[in-house]
Amino acid sequence: MGESRGCIEGVRSYIMTFKLIYHPRAVKRLTTFPRNDKKQVMEKLALLKDNPQNSNLDIRKMVNTKSSYRIRIGKIRAIYQIDFDKNIIYMYDIDYRGNIY
Repeated sequence: MGESRGCIEGVRSYIMTFKLIYHPRAVKRLTTFPRNDKKQVMEKLALLKDNPQNSNLDIRKMVNTKSSYRIRIGKIRAIYQIDFDKNIIYMYDIDYRGNIY
């Protein structure tokens, strides 16, 4: 046996995507965004699902919280928590910067 699709013989590579669960408030606010903003948010959240620690995304840990993070998507911020044991991202709020903090 040789290498297949960039995998070394005997070693398998698994990509573990996370499930994204939205709080009703986040869904409500997201539906009010203009189409181009909504598209930009959905693209970034898809990247977040693939790798919640993606260094190419503007992610910061929230101050004075145990496990809350924010992702900056242009002028929009999304606040979430990650459960690494269950592979779930809980999206609590999405809104424009001036409204979310």
